[in-house]
Amino acid sequence: MRLSLFRALTENDATSWAGGNKWLKAGLDSLTMKAISSRVEDNQLVLETEVTGRTGLHVGDATLRYSVRGPKRLMIECEFRPDKENVKRIPRIGLTYRTTADAASTFSYYDRSGETYADLKTAGRIGVHTTSPREDFHNYIVPQSSGNHTDVQYVSFNDGLVKVFSDKPFQFSVMPYSDQALMQAKHINELNDDGLVTVHIDAFQSGVGTATCGPETLKKHR
Repeated sequence: MRLSLFRALTENDATSWAGGNKWLKAGLDSLTMKAISSRVEDNQLVLETEVTGRTGLHVGDATLRYSVRGPKRLMIECEFRPDKENVKRIPRIGLTYRTTADAASTFSYYDRSGETYADLKTAGRIGVHTTSPREDFHNYIVPQSSGNHTDVQYVSFNDGLVKVFSDKPFQFSVMPYSDQALMQAKHINELNDDGLVTVHIDAFQSGVGTATCGPETLKKHR
């Protein structure tokens, strides 16, 4: 699992006056985490890291704590401290990982149905929903981030093979493509399927706004 501060731009994000340009300018689309120190503290492995963006800018520092909490349970805590001189806006703060399509062929979650964001969720029906990365991914004509879910209590992959919980509601998405593939493709047929899925587990994620035809994301949803 790695720190994630970027989402593949939606068409609203990519509009000239929206936040996407700020995210790319800071290089949030490709982070490098350099371990500065490691220690064991209160039965936790603690890693102090320095985070830089694709352009080489220092975007902040992150502390990760790993601990085993009983059989087959791993607790991961991540604290991110942004460098506010270099980072003016971030679209998300969370963790991400990639895994084989077989290891996440289906997933069930308890939250709102459909694709939802902080400013686009009132139509989602709260309950238990089961789907797959392919079914959950919306093929927008212009490839972009898709399938986000808000107010999540848990998500379970492959009938419980892996379960993700948090001490408070979180957001997540499971996409059949990498964020880089979504950024590079201009049309659906150009998407590169490498056989892996991308899982995002977020504490927060910015809303999507209406910048292609109206105002960008309201401040309270950034």
